Order: sequence, then C-alpha cells, then structure tokens
Amino acid sequence: MLGDTKKVYYDSEEKIINEKGEIIEHKIESKAIDTAQEPPFVKMYLKDLMWLKNTPKWTNRVLSELLKNMSYGNEIILNVSLKKRIANELDMSINSINKALIDLKRTQILLQKERGIFIANPEYFAKGRWEQVKSLIIETRYLRGGGKKIKVKFEENTSKEIEGQTKLKI
Repeated sequence: MLGDTKKVYYDSEEKIINEKGEIIEHKIESKAIDTAQEPPFVKMYLKDLMWLKNTPKWTNRVLSELLKNMSYGNEIILNVSLKKRIANELDMSINSINKALIDLKRTQILLQKERGIFIANPEYFAKGRWEQVKSLIIETRYLRGGGKKIKVKFEENTSKEIEGQTKLKI
C-alpha cells in the first residue's frame, strides 16, 4: 500500500586491513532500505475524549497521570503507592482517585484486567514501539444485549478479550 513504507538512505563503509594495519581496500556504498512508516493520524485531546464519553471534567487530570504510568501494551499497574502519589500530585484524596477510576471504567476509557491492573482502552490509546503498535488489531463485536466484545491482538499472537462493559479476559 502507498504510504506504508518509506525509504531510508545510509552509507555503508567497509575497510579491509592487512596484518600490518594498512588499508588494502576501502569501499563506501550508499544503500536504501524500506522501513515501516507511521500512518497519518488525528490528534485528539483528552479533554475532548472525556467530553465525548460524558465523563466529569475533573477526571481528566487523573487520566493524564495514569497515562504517564502506562507501560507498553497499555497496562497501568495501580497500587496504593501510585494512588497516593497521584492523589498528592493532584491535591486530591485517594477516595477521589477511586471515584475517577469508577467513571473511567464506566465509560470504558479504562478496562480492568484484574485488581489493581487496568488497560487503557486500545480503541483510544496505544503505547509502544511503532512495530508493535502497527500490529495492534482490534476486533469489536456488538452483542444483542447492548454490550460489546472487544478482542485485542498484539504482534506476539497474544490476545485479550473484553466482554460486557468493563471485564477483561486473558
């Protein structure tokens, strides 16, 4: 497809040196390789996402702090220590952080994998090397009861399924 790769040019230098340390042969060769290119994108601000998802404005600050701690694969490990640090940074109580988490899960901005481990919804966020992010496959199936089932596959052939509103199966 057009735009999926870009050419990168570089010079390759090769020297052949004899046992006396003298250069016998010296070659400089220009080479070009095709590399993956990040596709065109749309920039969206968190406050706009929060507005679209009908989330209270103040939770935006909590989400911003959580995303700073997101690892590759969109995982956020939220233990008591990190909650305290975020609460202190934002001048909020831990109870307020917990209320924000409830809203972020309700709107599926965050998905709960297990106790203390959240996934930033890959429909909105992606963190990782471009080689991994480009291979992220999201399959959404809408269920008759109004929920949806989301299957997320990564390059390593691992998959994570999210059923209903906020449950994440591995």
